[in-house]
Amino acid sequence: MDPRAETSPASDRVPVASRAVKAGATLFRQSCVADAIYFVSMGSFKVFRTAEDGYEQVLCFVGAAELLGYDALCTHSHPTEALALEDSRVCVVPLHELFALGQATPAFDRMLHLAVSRQLTRHGEVTDVMAAVAAEVRLARFLLNLSARMQARGQSPRRLLLRMCRRDIASHLGVAHETVSRSFTALADLGYLQVRNREVEIHYLPALIEFARSTRGSSEDLMNQARCRASKADEVGTAGAMSRESEALVALKALSKEAGHGSFSGGKPAARMRASAGA
Repeated sequence: MDPRAETSPASDRVPVASRAVKAGATLFRQSCVADAIYFVSMGSFKVFRTAEDGYEQVLCFVGAAELLGYDALCTHSHPTEALALEDSRVCVVPLHELFALGQATPAFDRMLHLAVSRQLTRHGEVTDVMAAVAAEVRLARFLLNLSARMQARGQSPRRLLLRMCRRDIASHLGVAHETVSRSFTALADLGYLQVRNREVEIHYLPALIEFARSTRGSSEDLMNQARCRASKADEVGTAGAMSRESEALVALKALSKEAGHGSFSGGKPAARMRASAGA
């Protein structure tokens, strides 16, 4: 089932206003008084916090069927800022109507609970990504989480259009901008994916899932192990590749469920296919 049908007020004709947000526009600012929560019905946002020294820490990326601004409910002010990464649209629920609307409209109350649950799951995914030592593994887990979201929405889990820039990804993963570019190149050199600027195509899901399983390994060790597995796959040939791809799609489907985050498993890497990563 498309999660947008479960967590969009518009899907059940709940009486809420809709607002268009242009790419690059701010939906709400950090420390400003909160007067509403927002369901994303179309598009995507980055949520970030700016430190006193001016450093911008990207906390998460929010897409369709997800919730924005709910963390301001207890303090009445936004602890973060939300900026549209593309032309987007949100459903606006004023805070002074929130509880009454939930009591009067059971469908809305259910949607709100599902959206909050999904948001908590996303936080768990971020923790899982940050647990990895190697930047390449962090990037692999980030891409797999994004792929699982795309599949849950009925879109291709292998062809990703990254709305965020490399610098935003670097801030989110807690690494340098240059490290993200090198990590994309490394994963492409292993044949796991192909990168054209912000377009990413995952070639071998089994290999990428297998690579993402390593939490404590160093970058050098992981890359050597991956090259060794790829070399063995070259010797064996491509027999069984379709079977491994099918297994990976099943594993990715499991990752797309809320309870499935943090579980990375897959088959053996296939032959390498070199590709260049955009900066």
